Amino acid sequence: MDGEFEFPIYDPFKQFLYNFHSSDVLEAVGTLIGNFGLQLPTGEDIANDSRGPLTVSYEIPQRWNAGISLQVTPKWKWNLDVRWTEWSAFSQIYLDFGVDVPLLMWGNIADLVGTGGKNGISPNSVDYQISLRDVTYWGTGIEYQWSDQLVLRAGYEDRPSAVAEDAPNALIPLNDATLMPIGFGWDLPEDRHIDFAIGHLISETHFPPCSAQLGNGCDPANVVYPSYAGQDIKTKVEVLIFEFGFQQHF
Repeated sequence: MDGEFEFPIYDPFKQFLYNFHSSDVLEAVGTLIGNFGLQLPTGEDIANDSRGPLTVSYEIPQRWNAGISLQVTPKWKWNLDVRWTEWSAFSQIYLDFGVDVPLLMWGNIADLVGTGGKNGISPNSVDYQISLRDVTYWGTGIEYQWSDQLVLRAGYEDRPSAVAEDAPNALIPLNDATLMPIGFGWDLPEDRHIDFAIGHLISETHFPPCSAQLGNGCDPANVVYPSYAGQDIKTKVEVLIFEFGFQQHF
């Protein structure tokens, strides 16, 4: 996926960085680390907000679905669906900025010193690693044939998080979730049919301080991903879903 990016820096912080990078001391440091193939941004790099082409590369996860429907009685029907998604294929998102970004130049050095480059930070790219896992989840529902024209439906779906328990990620707000829908189907004259459903999905997660490497981790060697280092994070996602379908034979 191709596009463009702009990386502005807050003006007071930009001024601080500009003065810092324009000092003689940092110039000497830059010369020293240049001997190791590394490069620091210049004051001019800091003064000009980074912008340029952006290429995002990732793999779309595959999915498998299976289901069964049983007519228990003439009026009652039971449905069961099982779904599997290969979220592990989506565990790495590669961002290629096309040009060197000043803050990423610092991030590259910090990543090399702190983690040996494990976080995939370079002056012009980020190999974003979110460590997802494959997930299997199920849903069940019942249908009641109220009349020859009207069928009533209700269901429940358990959606476990694709975030692995040993690699919590506070940057992904939607984790373990449940979905509860209700709806109906109505046969109309002249071979027409409508379906309507409304569903409520909710997901709540708590990340105590320093519990998630991606989000609020406190490892001093990891300066890239813990955007909210040491903070107590709580997330709550609620979604109200409406679905309407119309069929007409012709």
